[in-house]
Amino acid sequence: MPAIAGRVRDVDVQATGTGIPYCRPEFIDENLRTLFGRLDRENYLAGLSGREFADRLADRWGELSAIHPFRDGNTRSQAVYITTLAERAGHPIDWERVDVDTLRALRLNAVAGHERPLADYLADRLVSGEPGAGSSAQLDPDIQRIADLSRIDHPSPGRQPHAREESMPRSRTPTRGHDRRGDRGIGE
Repeated sequence: MPAIAGRVRDVDVQATGTGIPYCRPEFIDENLRTLFGRLDRENYLAGLSGREFADRLADRWGELSAIHPFRDGNTRSQAVYITTLAERAGHPIDWERVDVDTLRALRLNAVAGHERPLADYLADRLVSGEPGAGSSAQLDPDIQRIADLSRIDHPSPGRQPHAREESMPRSRTPTRGHDRRGDRGIGE
């Protein structure tokens, strides 16, 4: 079987165990151009306060996660990209304080258009962030459920983030969506 990590996918996939569909393959290139063009116009989030940076990063990361351009390697490549983006913007992330399962659940929530919990979590883990910006609050029960499901994918603490996805049967492929990302081919 040919390697698939890092190669743009040509099949529909969804987040394992959640039923959350990712961007349709035919819209991946267009969505990536739109997202990276937006980041370029925003100077890659440089010059923002810690809170503003966390808010925008959560939104942009939710978009990138929703696009999910590869069949394998998305989480790892996103971690490298986000780390570089955060350092360049002057707001490095304290990865020692990031729980992989919680981060995955919050990213999936951002895919569904609910970025605030991810923004709060990130704000409290920025080296330059304001302490106590929101992660001390208990997770929403739905987010906690996704985090609990994620533990199946990441059984050992300290393991590098890695999203696993499954190919969707053609009869259940997502169509252009009904949520805020739907006009770009993302959604149910």
